[in-house]
Amino acid sequence: MNLKKRSICVSFLFLLATYAASVSGQSLPDCECRDSAGNMQSLGTVQCVPIGTRNFLLRCEMSQNNPYWARLSDSPGCPAA
Repeated sequence: MNLKKRSICVSFLFLLATYAASVSGQSLPDCECRDSAGNMQSLGTVQCVPIGTRNFLLRCEMSQNNPYWARLSDSPGCPAA
């Protein structure tokens, strides 16, 4: 391998190692969903939420760095406690 290619490879590896070290020290943001009462709910929380005149079972999930309420079923109704 000639000197130019070797220096490019070494530079790339150095930049990659520097980036990996800086990213590994960062923590992920605490993402939460806001419920109908304005309270923050953790990811994975399941709630029965009124939508219009019907109730649906929803779970707080993530999609492309955005928390949202996902329907667990297309049919309305929530299980009795």
